[in-house]
Amino acid sequence: MLFQKILQLQIFRKFNVLSSSIRINDLLNESEPIRDIVIQGWVRHAQRFGKMLFLKLNDGTCHHQLQAVVPRTICHTVHVGSALRLRGHWVPSIGKQQQMEFLAEQCLFVNESSEFVGEGKDKDALRLIPHLRPKTLEFAAILRMRSRLNFLIHKFFNDRHFIHIDTPMFSQNDCEGAGEAFSATCSGENFFGDIQKPFLPVSAQLHLEAMSSSLGNVYTISPIFRANPSQTRQHLAEFKMLEVECAFMDSFEQLCTNVEEFLCFIISSTEPSLQIGDFEASSPFCQSLNIFKILAECLIKKPFPRISFTEASKLLGRKPEEDTKQLSKKDELDLVDAFGGPVFVTHFLADQKPFYMRRTEDGKYTESFDLLAPFVGELAGGSVHLRCYGYPRSAGFGIGVDRLMQSLFGIGNIKDTIPFPRWSNQTIKC
Repeated sequence: MLFQKILQLQIFRKFNVLSSSIRINDLLNESEPIRDIVIQGWVRHAQRFGKMLFLKLNDGTCHHQLQAVVPRTICHTVHVGSALRLRGHWVPSIGKQQQMEFLAEQCLFVNESSEFVGEGKDKDALRLIPHLRPKTLEFAAILRMRSRLNFLIHKFFNDRHFIHIDTPMFSQNDCEGAGEAFSATCSGENFFGDIQKPFLPVSAQLHLEAMSSSLGNVYTISPIFRANPSQTRQHLAEFKMLEVECAFMDSFEQLCTNVEEFLCFIISSTEPSLQIGDFEASSPFCQSLNIFKILAECLIKKPFPRISFTEASKLLGRKPEEDTKQLSKKDELDLVDAFGGPVFVTHFLADQKPFYMRRTEDGKYTESFDLLAPFVGELAGGSVHLRCYGYPRSAGFGIGVDRLMQSLFGIGNIKDTIPFPRWSNQTIKC
């Protein structure tokens, strides 16, 4: 037993000294033979034919699987789900199912299989085992798409010289005014002195406004917490929010244009990345694969339509006594259908919005907007903000990253856009 462990350690060191591992995604794009390389990944399928093991490996870099041929003299049997490191050669395949395959000369078990989650498992059941959910090719594709989206968000604002701000996770603010804040507690009393118990943030807006007063244009992507008991396909208790604050901005129209430019950049930059196949691989989580095509077509129709809340109420055929009611989800989607794509609804009634939003001259409406998008309805919200104490005029907006994922890719449930979703009445396991 000790001898086997020493031998494995020697092989492990040899693997790492003589050859660095190659990503499966990169190797699959190579059509010429390559000698003496190392690959590593998880076994998704194993089959024995005579003196050979035929394995399908995936390392998480793409949804494709690589065929590895392993002589049984170096590895007698392999269980599905095991983590392997193989050393060998990239050679033309004898079979007709693939052009190239990996012929192994050395095999090291990094870890034996413990628990494997196959494809086709019910999505509701997968949410109960979030630590194993990425083992499905479908959900792994979702997470790669989310990573790409996060990169593009940072790229957009970095290219425009916005400064990223890390906002705090404890706060005394409830800038949304909805009373949906989680309070934070600990074993010791008065941890933060004599102030009331702090809250988990419902928004980073007020912190961004403070930073914007000296740094100019700022943004953050931070966790947001809402104690909302809703269990719909579009609600989470914890989610990621992109929030932006633009200093010296006094133009409501320019704010809407900035949001439109951001969304158009995300759509146009995301489309080429879909060629790697993650969009198709994630199709079991997507209710509508045509959503992205609809959004891409909307780029040609720029600018997005802009209508006031009053005009929206008339378009929906509301009665006069209903004009003071906020738009329902059905109202939002009806407006999106009416305009065939994203639409700004602007100038909401003053008594529907927080105090910090600038009012129109008659005081009845706010210089605020909601951007409505296919599949999800409200996608973004923003406004021009009131100021005092010498602060420059500023304006800002917020977009839920998880809801943006839903809208871009037609993902049926927001709980399937995030690795570890939290929602009301959920038993948190990890």
